[in-house]
Amino acid sequence: MSLYETHVTKAFRLPPTYDMPPLTTDAITSALQGATVSSITPSADGYDVAVHLERGDHGTAMDELTAAFQQLGFATVQAAITEFVGSWLEGAAVGAAGGAALGAATKSAEGFLLLFLGGLAVGALTGSAHQTIKARYSAHRLHPGPGGWQITRQDKPAGEASQPAF
Repeated sequence: MSLYETHVTKAFRLPPTYDMPPLTTDAITSALQGATVSSITPSADGYDVAVHLERGDHGTAMDELTAAFQQLGFATVQAAITEFVGSWLEGAAVGAAGGAALGAATKSAEGFLLLFLGGLAVGALTGSAHQTIKARYSAHRLHPGPGGWQITRQDKPAGEASQPAF
């Protein structure tokens, strides 16, 4: 899953007497299939919106975000993209190992199997709740229309250590 933090502005200039149209979570989720809105923050010239999306590639996601915001009367100016990776596999391995160790102490096959599977399940659930940043990107508008985005991978800032899964 990726987090798209976009800055949107009014798509067209309204006379100063007209207010900016409101942007709501319901409006975004109805215009964009499969989106989960994390935050909407008003700014001087529009909104800063953070949306979780799962798409095949970032260019497609940015095109879909742009189309959805255009339906709502806004233009997408730029975005910061953060890819997350869940640690369910690592959690499952640690949980299974712990469950197996406890199960071996019971000296019964049923106890071993029950604690092994229980540890596996609990570890997978705990690991999936823990997300690690995989990569960060910036997206800038090149031209209107599909594929009009320049998406650039950002280097990790100096001094930022990678976070271990467990």
